[in-house]
Amino acid sequence: MPAVTRETIARYLILQHTSLERQQKLFYCRESFLKQEYKLRLTPTELLELSLSLLASGKLEGDSKSVTQIGTVRFLADCLGLDFPANYDSLMYQLKEREQLTKFMDELRQSLIAYLRKKNG
Repeated sequence: MPAVTRETIARYLILQHTSLERQQKLFYCRESFLKQEYKLRLTPTELLELSLSLLASGKLEGDSKSVTQIGTVRFLADCLGLDFPANYDSLMYQLKEREQLTKFMDELRQSLIAYLRKKNG
């Protein structure tokens, strides 16, 4: 498996976006539906799972030899241009509460939406 870089994450996000657009065009004929605000398919739990899968791959690029769970989410946040929370203990608690919708995860999701809109004009 190749190293996970910002470019590979960008390609993954674009693939998610184009996949959803294709599904919308196939299954929803109403033009008004297609004009609705784009909703990202990744839930906060799925976003965390993506972070964990990157961590588990052992191929995540980083500055140090060991990559942590927080480091993985920091990497995703950096790719999306988000400020990483300064309170690491609070963030780790939030990451462990998988079913809890957190402000940080909501910001990540909103940034993903903005990123995809920007990439696809």
